[in-house]
Amino acid sequence: LPLVGLFFFRLYENQLIRQTEAELIAQGAAIAAIYAQDVRDAGIAADKLGAPMPGPGGDSSRSVNPGPLYKP
Repeated sequence: LPLVGLFFFRLYENQLIRQTEAELIAQGAAIAAIYAQDVRDAGIAADKLGAPMPGPGGDSSRSVNPGPLYKP
């Protein structure tokens, strides 16, 4: 009987995990849709969204300030 109980709880735990994942994915999709609608309503240009991209001749591995971060 204890082995059957362990097996049952293992299956139940997997089901709870799947259900939680599905709910989180649905909530994330709803938040993304609301955010996208708010951005469209605000009239924000698409090039203003996200992280800034380096220019055509820019090296993405170099920062804007090439000096060292640590100055003794």
